[in-house]
Amino acid sequence: MTFTPYIYKEIKTLKLVDIGNWDYSYKYADRSFMTNLLSENKDFDEVIMTQHGFITDCTIANLIFWDGANWFTSSTPLLKGTKRQQLLDKQEVMETQIRIEDLGKYEGVCLINAFRDLSVTSLQPVSVIVK
Repeated sequence: MTFTPYIYKEIKTLKLVDIGNWDYSYKYADRSFMTNLLSENKDFDEVIMTQHGFITDCTIANLIFWDGANWFTSSTPLLKGTKRQQLLDKQEVMETQIRIEDLGKYEGVCLINAFRDLSVTSLQPVSVIVK
């Protein structure tokens, strides 16, 4: 078994990338697909993966969107992360379909995972997302 230390990555720029039918229902040790996505988009800190016009996740986290009053997460994530599920269970976040064209409904996006908490201070404006 190999452990890799988590290195906090500051995210300021995001790019939408269509990933076709790629499946990541379970967490795998082989992250080469995601590593390649980042390598192909070096001008951006992170990519937001999309499938069939729907927002899924980024390579390191689930996504939570802020509409000015409430938090929402995509109902079409690639991986149903534990932090995401915890926020849904506590009803701090609502699940909904988020299409690419829906991004204008939101003010910001927050990246969450086991090491990244939901916080207004880590909110990025949706305007930093490049289509």
